[in-house]
Amino acid sequence: MMQSGGVPPVKPAQWVKFFKAISEAKSISAACRIAGMSRTSFYRYVENDVSIKHRYDEAQQAGREFLEDAALKRAVHGVRKEIPYLYEGTVVHTVVETRYSDQLLITMLKARVPAYRDDQSTAIQRGVQDELERMMLMLKQRISAQAFNEVIDALVEDQKLLPGATTYEDPTIST
Repeated sequence: MMQSGGVPPVKPAQWVKFFKAISEAKSISAACRIAGMSRTSFYRYVENDVSIKHRYDEAQQAGREFLEDAALKRAVHGVRKEIPYLYEGTVVHTVVETRYSDQLLITMLKARVPAYRDDQSTAIQRGVQDELERMMLMLKQRISAQAFNEVIDALVEDQKLLPGATTYEDPTIST
C-alpha cells in the first residue's frame, strides 16, 4: 500500500535502523540501504512529518558528535600502529608506535577556540596561549610524559605554534 504521493510506507523498525545509521555518521544513502527504504521515501517523510524531521535532526547531531569523538581520540590519544622492520624481506622486529594527528588537533582547536582562528592581536594570542596551556595540562593528565613530549615537540617543530614551550617532567618517574 502506497502513502499519498506514491511513497511506500516506512515501518517503525526501518526508522530505527535508519536513525541508528545516521547517528553513526552514515550518509543518507547508506542509512536508507541499511533500513531498506528509498531515498525518495526518506525525503518525502522528512518534508511532511515534523516528528521524522526532529528525529533526523537528533540523529544527525549524534552523528556529528560521533565523528568529533573519533577525531578527538585520534588527535589527543593517538592511533597505535605496528611498524615492521625487515631484513632480506623478512620481518625481524616490530615496534608499536602511537601516532598523533597534529593537523587534526589544530583543526579542532580552530573549531572550538574562536581566538585560535584569528591571531590579529596580542590579546587574542594570549587567549590562544591560555587555551593551549589548559589543553596541554589536560593532555599531561591523560598520557605519559614521553607521549606528551612527543606531541609538544611535533607542535613546536612542525607547526611553530608554541615557541619556548618546555617539556613535561613526570614527577612519578625518577631519572
